[in-house]
Amino acid sequence: MQEIGPIQEKWLQALESGQFAQGKGFLCSDGKFCCLGVACEVLGLEKHKAGPYMHYGPTCADSAALIPESGMELLGLYGRAGAIKGSILVNGDTYSSLATLNDKSNLIFPEIAALIRANPEKFFKETK
Repeated sequence: MQEIGPIQEKWLQALESGQFAQGKGFLCSDGKFCCLGVACEVLGLEKHKAGPYMHYGPTCADSAALIPESGMELLGLYGRAGAIKGSILVNGDTYSSLATLNDKSNLIFPEIAALIRANPEKFFKETK
């Protein structure tokens, strides 16, 4: 089984902490976070506020809904939306990214973290 690295562990612990309010559709909007927005916070990525939305990355032109490439690489994710390798079945529905899992599955952050812990190879590239 694939091991979870220290940066990944820090992110999962943040999801489990109850410290972040969960939101949908954006990395961060009005103080509510997508699971990938929590990752941006944990990684300390540069942020820019534009209205109610927080953009992470070098400029405000970066997407407010996708993790910047630098964050994707640091975590070893398969894509900027947190692509799930081969998809995953949750409560009878199939999900292909962490973004859609966060926004459409009704799972709360600790449940998302538990799913990642149980299936790290579906979420993270193999680290060497």
